[in-house]
Amino acid sequence: MTLKSTLIVAALSLALAACSSDTSVSTTTAATPTTGAGQTTSTPIAEQTSSTASPATTEAPTTTTGPIVPDVIEIEISYLSGVVEGGGRIEVPLGESVVIRVDSDVADEGHLHGYDIFVDVEPGTTGVVEFVADIPGIFELELEGARVLLADLEIAP
Repeated sequence: MTLKSTLIVAALSLALAACSSDTSVSTTTAATPTTGAGQTTSTPIAEQTSSTASPATTEAPTTTTGPIVPDVIEIEISYLSGVVEGGGRIEVPLGESVVIRVDSDVADEGHLHGYDIFVDVEPGTTGVVEFVADIPGIFELELEGARVLLADLEIAP
């Protein structure tokens, strides 16, 4: 091989190495004639390092949201020794979820008129009335047997 063809091969090797996606280091050597009896020595022509970096990606921040929980209006009413506490006129926005807890020292039945919801009330336990206020108006909550008004719920937009 002549010196000219060796240089062309070396140049092509360099071009191919530059196009390669290999990240390893490659060394190309060419044979150059010396003054000995047919001996050659190898001399490095070039050292090429090529690497392909993966493109940088930008991810949008992740936002985690839980389920939307509607507001719940919680009302606590007690009837102890003939006295009502926490009752009276209670305003409730139309469409809201309502939980009413009733404590009493007498056994009776709580009744939310208009919604026709009934709950047993026993001494030492809490009666719970749960509903969605989807009917506008004023509704009595009473201890049915004792005919004691616990509250008037005014449900309005």
